Amino acid sequence: MHRAEFERLGATIWGGHGWKSEAARAFEVNRKTISRWIADDMVPDWAATRLRAIGHIAPPPGTTADEDRDDACAEAIEGELSRLMELATDAGWQRAEIQVAILSLTVTDMMAHAGTEATMELLDQAKALLQQSDHGR
Repeated sequence: MHRAEFERLGATIWGGHGWKSEAARAFEVNRKTISRWIADDMVPDWAATRLRAIGHIAPPPGTTADEDRDDACAEAIEGELSRLMELATDAGWQRAEIQVAILSLTVTDMMAHAGTEATMELLDQAKALLQQSDHGR
């Protein structure tokens, strides 16, 4: 990725003023690193990939209601998740294998950030919803 695309996407995602500091936080690098990428007209591939992904996912809505945010988040990431599924199936993975991997990574991340108890509660809620939908058929 070259400077122009990096600056355009960065300003679009984080706003015109102060976007470099926000990008540095998102990429977990020093603000000077962002400036160096721009001066050198060369953004590392890993940062370019991440920036493009951020640019394709809509930001959260203005509401703080959990249900609204959950639905909006699902809608915002659906396209990228579908793209990931397609890339993995094109590489030869079976859909069920991909889904198990995504679920496993999700549960591991939930446990790391929310704890085992909160993760178990959420999984119990998901199980109850599945059982309700099964009984509704």
